[in-house]
This record gives sequence, structure tokens and C-alpha cells, in this order.
Amino acid sequence: ASDCSLKNYKALHFRFSKKQNRLIVSSDEPLIIENKALGYTIRYQLEEFYCDFSTHITLYLGYPLFREMSANKRKQARWEQQRRQAYYGSITHFMKCLYNDQLMKNGYQVIKAIKVANLEKQRVKELYKANAPVADTFQVQQNGELKRINNRAVFSADSVAYYNSVLSQEDFFDKHLLLTTDSLISVDHNGAKSLFFTGKIYIIYKDEKGQYNQSEIYLVTPMPVQIVKNGSYYPPQEILANGYWAAYEKVANELPVDYKINND
Repeated sequence: ASDCSLKNYKALHFRFSKKQNRLIVSSDEPLIIENKALGYTIRYQLEEFYCDFSTHITLYLGYPLFREMSANKRKQARWEQQRRQAYYGSITHFMKCLYNDQLMKNGYQVIKAIKVANLEKQRVKELYKANAPVADTFQVQQNGELKRINNRAVFSADSVAYYNSVLSQEDFFDKHLLLTTDSLISVDHNGAKSLFFTGKIYIIYKDEKGQYNQSEIYLVTPMPVQIVKNGSYYPPQEILANGYWAAYEKVANELPVDYKINND
């Protein structure tokens, strides 16, 4: 982003809505952005931009037109290296891998967290309820954890400590499920592919250096999102991202929809 500049910033108009608690930005002409990090001049037709201070959501929509800058071979090679870095792990790369059923091959894992009942806590609750444990001044003289005295249960000190630790746990905990492409994608009679899921899913990406990043996405409406072979998806405002993609998916890292790496 530090290598990007907006040449006609005076075309922007800012308005703050107290009622919506939003900063709204519009432009009366296409924005001209020079991205010297990736070697593009971008003509960006801004359709919508707002920053919502109540929900902490920033949304922008528009149509970018890319034109490659000219440079010597050394700079061209640096641009290509940085374009590859911007491409791998991006939401476009993810959608392309999802479309081609090549998520794991390309370093992706899709995780969904579901709520699962804490069965051990339920068991301990029932044990306490049935036996109404007495004060631990009673001495357990038999082998094992408890014995009956006057139809009441006496627990050893170790058992009491364990049961109390279990009772302090949550009633439900998250269980992580590894999702497959088949569970995320549906194909209609024309061969069009759509992404649909409920709740939140986590996208974990491992790059070629072994480093990980994690994003979290959910569908706003929710409604199916159509994806195409080049990694584009519609409608774009249906997917809300947190984590890595929320910080990373900006114009400074954006590439043309027809960008392709030779071995991709």
C-alpha cells in the first residue's frame, strides 16, 4: 500500500451519517491509482464505499481496469514476484482452487466449528444430582472413589477436585470439522457452480514457505454465491471476511481477473 498512490484524490467526496454512524465516500469520476508495487495503473470506477463504525465493517465495490506499467527486465521480474505473492493465498486463488476441487493440493483447509454438548459435564451433574455428596470430613475406607453411608455418596478428595473442574467447564464446546469441496459447492443443470454454507467457516492457508494465515468468512444474507473458473464470485458483497483476508484483500494487492501463473 505504501507503494500505491491515488492521483486524483480530489475527486473523492466524504460524508458522515450520524444516523447510520457511517463514513460514506463517493467519487464523481473514475479513480486513477498507481500501484508501483505490482506494476499496474488502475482506473477504478467506485460504485460504493462505506465504513460502519457500529459494526466495524468496511465495504467497497467497484470496477477496476488494469494497465501494465512499462519497466526494465529487472523491475518486471520484481513485479512478477510480488504479483505471485499477492495472488497465492488470496480469496481469488481460494475460489479458483475451490472451483477446481484442488483445495488441499494448494495448501487450503476449510474448517467449520460446531457446538457439541459436554457429555462429561452432563455425567457429573447426574452423578451429583443422584448422590448429593456430603462434606469430605467422611473418610473413605474402601477401595475405589466412593462408598455409601446412610444412602448418601462420599467422594474422595481427588474425585471432588476432578468433578469441580468438570463442572466449571462450558456446557458446549467447539468441535472442528474439515469440510470438503462437495459439502460447499453445488452444481446446477447448466454446470454453474455455487458456494453455500451456514454459520462461519475458517479458511487456513499454508504457503510454500510453511507459513500459515487464517481467514473467517460467512454469508451475509445468506444466499448462494456463484463462482467462476477465474476465481470471480457474485455477488461480491455477500461474503464478509475477518482475519487475514479482511486486512489483505485491498486494492493494493488486487490483480486482474485474467492474471495467471504459468504453473497455475
